[in-house]
Amino acid sequence: MSAAALVTQIQKLLAQPHSFYEVLQRFETEDYRTVLQAWGDLRRDVALVVDAHGRYRLPQEPATAPLR
Repeated sequence: MSAAALVTQIQKLLAQPHSFYEVLQRFETEDYRTVLQAWGDLRRDVALVVDAHGRYRLPQEPATAPLR
């Protein structure tokens, strides 16, 4: 799988909090360097939220104000 495809899969996974180790476990059949590249690409492009337990998740969508 390409790094770009892995970014999409990791984003889906991070809808719920997961540790980096859990992400690695989930994609253990993929090339390790490709997973690291995808993780780096995601971290570069998205400010992931880290909880008190060190688990990462995607940021919540900002609430949009109604148009007037």
